[in-house]
Amino acid sequence: MTALEETPQLRTNRVRARDDRAFRVVLWLFGLVLLVFAVVPVLQSVRGHSLKDYELWQQTGHLVLQGRGIYPDRFHKFDFMYPPSCALLLAPVSLLGQTGLVIVLVVVNAAAWVASIFFSVRLSTGTSRRAAVFVYAVPNAIVLIYVWGNFLLGQPTLLLLALMLGAFLALQRRGNVLAGSLIACAAAIKAFPVIAILYLLYRRYWIAAASLIISLAFLLVVLPIFARGSAQASTDLQRWVEGMLLKYDEKGLGQRAGKSNVWKNQSIFGVANRMLRHVDYDDQYAPH
Repeated sequence: MTALEETPQLRTNRVRARDDRAFRVVLWLFGLVLLVFAVVPVLQSVRGHSLKDYELWQQTGHLVLQGRGIYPDRFHKFDFMYPPSCALLLAPVSLLGQTGLVIVLVVVNAAAWVASIFFSVRLSTGTSRRAAVFVYAVPNAIVLIYVWGNFLLGQPTLLLLALMLGAFLALQRRGNVLAGSLIACAAAIKAFPVIAILYLLYRRYWIAAASLIISLAFLLVVLPIFARGSAQASTDLQRWVEGMLLKYDEKGLGQRAGKSNVWKNQSIFGVANRMLRHVDYDDQYAPH
């Protein structure tokens, strides 16, 4: 065999070896970044420093364990603005103490980040094979600061993203019941993902939409009754609905009076209010 006949194969091997080295480098960098993101909140807890929302999660879990109300009446500010089902999930974790709770939630965030990466690559490429390195590296580099915020503050956005991506991946594989259940789990943690039911109905995923409704009803109504009793569960759900879902006036939406319409708020509702209504957007956050 001549050298000219070997050249294409050698070139292919060199490209593969280069891609493998690049992928290993990116993987090690990702592991290092993930380790830093995970360790910092834990060290903050051990040293007794401010833990942002982690402290609120533990306090809410203790309220559930003590059988006390999660929300005040609608005329007072809610410290905890998530659905009652989310509070139930925090209750057993709060038994581990502040540092234990931080460790558990950090691990959940780490797993959700990894799952989100692979789910998004699978959805965008349509294959389970390893994609090019830049497909993994570039999107993560763009959102890195937001991921850091989730770890530092203890926010559930990464978990919600993983659940939603998993739902759409399930739809691709005709797992309609699983897809609806995953969206319901996301909505039971934070209400906004329930909007995805409009997509399911538009695309005529009837089984997925029915699964979403049934699963969400179980998580919001049935499960709290077993855990809290019918009277307390009913009070929690009623106050949350009145104080968050149905509280909408000139000052803003839900419990974010004065912050719902500012330029800093880039949520769907915040943008829609600024575009469609005459509202005070707060000069402090106006674009310059």
